[in-house]
Amino acid sequence: MRNLIDLGVLPVRISSGRYLRPHLSLIFRCENRRFTVGVDTTEGRKPVNDLLLITHAHSDHQGQRVMEFEHSVASHQTARALEIISGKTFRGTRFELGKKVEKDVLRLKTFETHHTPGSSAFFFENDLGTRVLITGDVKDFRGLPECDVLITEATYGDPDDPSCFFQDDIETLLSSAEESSAFGAYPFGKAQRAVRILRENGFDDEIQMDTLSLLLTRELLGDENLGKIEDSQALKIVSPRTLRFLKCRKKFVLSAQKFHNPRITLSDHASFRDLVKMIHHCNPEAVILYHGGSRAIKMRDYLRKLGYYALSLKDIEMILGDPYELSERFSGDF
Repeated sequence: MRNLIDLGVLPVRISSGRYLRPHLSLIFRCENRRFTVGVDTTEGRKPVNDLLLITHAHSDHQGQRVMEFEHSVASHQTARALEIISGKTFRGTRFELGKKVEKDVLRLKTFETHHTPGSSAFFFENDLGTRVLITGDVKDFRGLPECDVLITEATYGDPDDPSCFFQDDIETLLSSAEESSAFGAYPFGKAQRAVRILRENGFDDEIQMDTLSLLLTRELLGDENLGKIEDSQALKIVSPRTLRFLKCRKKFVLSAQKFHNPRITLSDHASFRDLVKMIHHCNPEAVILYHGGSRAIKMRDYLRKLGYYALSLKDIEMILGDPYELSERFSGDF
């Protein structure tokens, strides 16, 4: 397999004072010019990326910190979610999920990842014809294309951790949806998925939600049979933090992670098995694991044993200053 230099893609970490900015940027050539794309990262006072790709609106993917830059790119739903969560206006480019986006000289194709409403993978080619796919967090990979360089997550990427092997328990979710029950779910992503599953399976009663979950779910799903938390027997979906304050007969947290309350397994991420299936499906020559902490290193090691050229963020050289300065050290392929 070719390495990243042969493929014409240079991953870099950007330093901001004492700290590295989140995740990474990519340097490559497009339409015979050098181009830098930020992947779920941030900018300093002087932007160093030509584009900032926002895969979804969760805070650990930095969308709130870059939504006011005009060179940010996000789906309509992601941009709207960021506006509701932050109270600010998204000033970048919005696109319809699944459609093509042209920004500057770069032509992007977008694909749904089903992690949150509006979550998007980005696909583009450089001047060498290398196909790059940036997924962000993924729940369902089946609609993703093949690529040469795959940049993806490893949230559940530890092959030795039993908690990384799970299946969503939709049946228990549905059987537990009854009067005076409450589900704990994160306000963006999990709460909307829980409502959608319930509605698709015939639950038509009012669902009461905490303020942020309610605003996001009404806006993103268009569900009108939702209400504020009241002292009634209605089913409730609130944040896990709010769950403990409710006086409900039954309380469950919707998660693949462990909580103090009883848990119903429902994750917005791919399990370890599905991450491996996704990588086989996309058939890349190189894989960069940019989200998942120490699990990304475990996933990297596992993929290397399978014969993949794989890197985690720990393998990317720490760079001080502007990535353009670094790129001058490389040949014309960049």
